[in-house]
Amino acid sequence: MKYKALLLLLLISSLGYAQKNVVTAGIQFKPMLPNDLFNADEMRTSNSGMNFETQQNFGWGGGMVIRWGFTEMLSLETGINYVRRNYSLSIDSIDNNYSGSTEYRIDGYEVPIMGLIYIRLDRKWYMNAALGGSIDLFPRDFYSDTINADWIHETGRRSWIQVAMLANIGFEYRTESSGYFYIGGSFHRPFSYMYLSKIGLGDNPFTETSMTIDGSYLTIDLRYFFHDDPVKREKRKKNRN
Repeated sequence: MKYKALLLLLLISSLGYAQKNVVTAGIQFKPMLPNDLFNADEMRTSNSGMNFETQQNFGWGGGMVIRWGFTEMLSLETGINYVRRNYSLSIDSIDNNYSGSTEYRIDGYEVPIMGLIYIRLDRKWYMNAALGGSIDLFPRDFYSDTINADWIHETGRRSWIQVAMLANIGFEYRTESSGYFYIGGSFHRPFSYMYLSKIGLGDNPFTETSMTIDGSYLTIDLRYFFHDDPVKREKRKKNRN
């Protein structure tokens, strides 16, 4: 408990120090790329002569980013983002006498907390890498639709609040008066499955099969940070003298 209290005090003090430095706010848009890396959402299963497949489609996210600069090399970044994950579900019989499909989406919000480190490449160009976590929020607990009037597809969340790992790498162009322009990529990986997808026949109360939806994704990150003049910081130093 003593070590945990000490770590908490260090975190609070570092945040207080960061607030004395330049605080930069920005906006971001993140196109989501379908992928089959790192156990991403592409699940297949077979049961009772039927094949079931869930696949992740293109999605997107966007929101606001806030960055606290500790030094010229270290920063803390947080914010809030809306995320839309899009999926498709297909059903095919093994003897090819039946097929059906549907598309659905899962909406959520994310609060990332990441530590950034910078490498200066040129006078205005920087490369940065970030690692941290994300608090994922899912306001809707249940999705349901019908496939060809025969099959019923239901998807339920595991929990309304979940935790994920978040990693990012990218390049940043900093201007003197027009803000920062950023392009990079992120990998988001929940520590447990996000939703449970169940499929069954409409006239049968029992589930035919079920698949977990992991929720991992890769994105291309496009960001713009508004210009923040560090004059206030210089004035505080002069007042102390």
